[in-house]
Amino acid sequence: MSDRWEDYFAPDESLLWQGAPFSDKRIGVMMLFLAVIGAVFCVFGAAAIFDAFRRIMALQIVPGIAIFPFGVFLFGVGVLLIVGPWYQKAFADRHILYALTNKKAYVATRFLGRRLETMPIAKDDDIILVDEHTVLFHTQIKYDSKGRARKSRRGFENISDAAKVFALLRGIQAEAT
Repeated sequence: MSDRWEDYFAPDESLLWQGAPFSDKRIGVMMLFLAVIGAVFCVFGAAAIFDAFRRIMALQIVPGIAIFPFGVFLFGVGVLLIVGPWYQKAFADRHILYALTNKKAYVATRFLGRRLETMPIAKDDDIILVDEHTVLFHTQIKYDSKGRARKSRRGFENISDAAKVFALLRGIQAEAT
C-alpha cells in the first residue's frame, strides 16, 4: 500500500483535509463491558491452568496436559478482551489516518495489516457534528443471516478540527449531484 493519498484518488479528486484521531484515554461503557467479560475468561482460564497443574502433580498427566491448552486459551482471550480495546483507543493516532477529498472520505488503518476504506459523500447523507471531536457522515447498512438490516453511522472520530471538517463536508454535499 502506498504512503501517499493521491495514489488512490480518481483523476478528478483533490485532497481537502487529512488528519488522525487523537489518543483518547476516556473509558467507555463497551470497554467496561469487555473488561468484565475478559475478567471472567481470565478467572476460568486460570482455574483450568491450576486444575491442569494439580492433575499433573497427582500423576494424572494425560488429563492435565489436555486441560492446560484450554486454560491458556481462555486466559489469553480474557487478557485480549481487557487490554485490546484500551490499547486500540489509546494508540489510535498511530494506526488510523483520515483523508477527505472533494468526492470521498478515506480511512486508512495500519493495525494487524493495512486496510483502506472509502466512503462516498452523497447528497442525501445526514452529516452530524456529534461533539467537538466527531463528525458522522456515512450510513452503512449491513444485513444479518436472517436478512434484517442494521444501520451504523461512520465518520471521523476524535479529530481536533471536527467543525472545519463538518463545514467541508457540507460544501462537498452541496456541490454533489
